[in-house]
Amino acid sequence: MVSLLKRNHDTLLEKYELFRQRNESLERLAVEKETMFNEIRIEQDKLSQKHFRLQSTHEEVAHQKELFEQKMKQLEESAKTRDEQIKTLKV
Repeated sequence: MVSLLKRNHDTLLEKYELFRQRNESLERLAVEKETMFNEIRIEQDKLSQKHFRLQSTHEEVAHQKELFEQKMKQLEESAKTRDEQIKTLKV
């Protein structure tokens, strides 16, 4: 009877040790994953800020492009008008 209890006790201790080791490894893994998650979140925040800045820059450049295109059209019309006036004056 004592030997049976001792054997059961030893078996339980072995199982306890296995579960303790597994629990420790799972805790280490959880800490690693949490650290990775925090690093990824920081990187994602940086990328979001960069994206926002690029989007703002893109909008500014698009607005400037529109203004330059309008000025270019005005200059072309002005040049056509001048050319017509020159032709008229030559005649």
